[in-house]
Amino acid sequence: MFFSLLTAYSFADTPFNMVAFGDFGETEQEFQIRVRDSIQELGLKEPLWRGFFLGDNFYPNGVTSVDDPQFTDKIVEVYQDLKLPFFAALGNHDHLGDVKPQIKFSNYFKNPYVRDADKLWQMYGSIYSYRWDHPDLEIFVLDTEMADPMSPGSLRHQHKIRNSTLEDRAKIPTKTWEEQIAWLENRLKNSRSRWKFVIGHHPIVSDVKRSSNEFNHIRNSNYQKLKNLLVKYAHLYLSGHDHSLQIHEIELEQGACGPLQIISGAGGAVDLRTKFHSNKALYKADPGSYGYMHIRLSDQAIEIIPMIVHPNYSEQRMSVMRKFDDFSLGRVVQKENEPTDYSWFPDV
Repeated sequence: MFFSLLTAYSFADTPFNMVAFGDFGETEQEFQIRVRDSIQELGLKEPLWRGFFLGDNFYPNGVTSVDDPQFTDKIVEVYQDLKLPFFAALGNHDHLGDVKPQIKFSNYFKNPYVRDADKLWQMYGSIYSYRWDHPDLEIFVLDTEMADPMSPGSLRHQHKIRNSTLEDRAKIPTKTWEEQIAWLENRLKNSRSRWKFVIGHHPIVSDVKRSSNEFNHIRNSNYQKLKNLLVKYAHLYLSGHDHSLQIHEIELEQGACGPLQIISGAGGAVDLRTKFHSNKALYKADPGSYGYMHIRLSDQAIEIIPMIVHPNYSEQRMSVMRKFDDFSLGRVVQKENEPTDYSWFPDV
């Protein structure tokens, strides 16, 4: 295992610094603000490049429109002073409201002094990809609520489909899991980027009891399809949902280094009932911890550093580091009959 306890790590070239967290849009914002303040402090030491919102952006029931005051109260007023663009994914609580306003919010508040690429909130669809040349990175964002056809968000989507005309159906931003997997395979397979990150709200593996209990047969089968694509093409899977901080390696055969997975679901909402039922994680914070993940990326390596802001904040750095050449990509866990009719889903 490539687990290390570090007080310092020297990259051969200057790393790009990113932060990632989900499960944060609470009405009670004490710990959300603590996380924000820690990110601001981090940015004074190591300039931050991008951030990622990993879903459940608005508790308890998502938003209703682009005029919903939660956009101002829970996003703009909290994070705008970071001057950091955040790329956002949808979570299960977001699906309890209307997801379309979250997609449209990027273009709602126009600021002539801010480039589109530097806007605080970036969400280009319920699924989307975004590529940079420097660093040589592409992200692929999924809507993992659709992996379980019996989840509240998935049932709402099915209801919309049944009660819409063909013309209106094309305007519904949510895509089925089969459509998402077909899209993701096509995009990953044709990506020219050196580093590939996949982002989804729900984790594939977790030491938290809740997620294991949620994995019914259909969801397990659907996540297996995602897992197969990750081990074949991706380096990192970023998730939240479990209100905890964990780092996992997605398992391959012994001796092979699969992609890493982070669970960073402690950005403001923590379930004090969280219980760990297994011990597979490379790292996990104590239950009840608030914090986020700091990701350092260079051309040759990636380092993931858990940043705990409560209750036991420490300057000591515990991190997981992996060199680019150590990843064993291209290995399929289990063959699946995937659709071959690929299509790109435009912005909504």
